[in-house]
Amino acid sequence: PQDYTSLTELATAGLGADMIMECLGGKYFQASFDCLNSRGALVTYGSTSYVSPGKGLNWVRLVVRYLTRPRIDPGQLTSRNIRLGGFNLIFLTERQDELRQQLQDCIDCLSGGTGELANVTRPVIGRVFDFATETIHAMEYFKGGQTVGKIVLDNANNPLVRG
Repeated sequence: PQDYTSLTELATAGLGADMIMECLGGKYFQASFDCLNSRGALVTYGSTSYVSPGKGLNWVRLVVRYLTRPRIDPGQLTSRNIRLGGFNLIFLTERQDELRQQLQDCIDCLSGGTGELANVTRPVIGRVFDFATETIHAMEYFKGGQTVGKIVLDNANNPLVRG
């Protein structure tokens, strides 16, 4: 997190980030919160730092991470005018229409659309796996803790997607 904070400071010329999408949790959540500027927004959508790299669940690590997770004082939100939100992607799978709209907004954004998301920085793609044949390998790769960038599950061979 120290490098993360320093890099954010450098990238924003010391102004802090307008928005951070955070999926690691733990110390990275707090570092992300600390990197926001006044009127910034933090969106958290996971806590992958709670999961042990490799196979299996390390209950001791999980309990320790849970008990030492960051706590946010609501006074910090109001004094810095910070917005804090979170969502669970599994919840969205139960709302197909909403999920489709959110995905379309992402596609528009990444394809250089003209909407409000047009100026968002494109994500770094670390590795692509075939959805039908390599999903398990993708999860093992993710759990290995050595990923850089986004892991993409390519579903191009799905007849429902090709439409």
